Parts: sequence; C-alpha cells; structure tokens
Amino acid sequence: MADALGLTQVHVSRILNTLKQKNIIENYKDTLAIRDARALRQLASGGVKTV
Repeated sequence: MADALGLTQVHVSRILNTLKQKNIIENYKDTLAIRDARALRQLASGGVKTV
C-alpha cells in the first residue's frame, strides 16, 4: 500500500494504527474494513485537524 501511495511503510503503518485506535478502520488478515465512513470522509476532507 505504501509503495502504491508513494509513502514510506512507517508512515502508512502509523496512520493505519491511529485510524484503528480511533475505530475508524479495522483489519482482518489481508482485508481492511471501514468501520466509520463518516469519520473517514470528514478526515479526508480536512474537517478534522490531524489524525
């Protein structure tokens, strides 16, 4: 995922861990599930300061 986004694996890992802690996403083996689409949309649109 990091390579596809042009980011480092460390950065992507930190962001995903933060999103998991906030219950925005959840992962199962090789699947990523969005638990709170509204919060994710708000974050992506800049409606939330930082992760």
